[in-house]
Amino acid sequence: MRLSSITKIFSATMIVLIMTGCGEDFLDTVNDKEPNSVPGGTANAPAEMSLDLHNVVKKNSYYNYFKYAAEEDEKLTIQAILDNAILSTQRTDCQQNGESYIAVYDSKMNRLDGIRTCTKYLRVEFPTEDTYVFQIQYPGNKGYFTADSNRR
Repeated sequence: MRLSSITKIFSATMIVLIMTGCGEDFLDTVNDKEPNSVPGGTANAPAEMSLDLHNVVKKNSYYNYFKYAAEEDEKLTIQAILDNAILSTQRTDCQQNGESYIAVYDSKMNRLDGIRTCTKYLRVEFPTEDTYVFQIQYPGNKGYFTADSNRR
């Protein structure tokens, strides 16, 4: 088989996969490597949160951990832009059993009480200078979030 035939077959296969949605995870991986985004990490190895680039939110929330080195009394605002809206029923469910949320932990992975949201928006005032870990969990949803600090 000639190289041009192989190339045509490969191209046709990719188009079919993209159109049927079977290649969605493949495309997510490609998008994570764009120069204007930062892919997340795991709980054991969170990625460095960016204030300048998009921080990627994947459907598999196992990979949606980000760390941030904060100063005492610093304020950080997070705004998530997701493919699918968070419905009022999902927000209610979240408040009861914790399915969709953004949670914040200290450097020892102790969850900070009262700093959690069931929406796409979170504002945090850090009690002490520390490296904090953010868990972004929107099951079955993907997109990105931006972060902004009052120290810059």
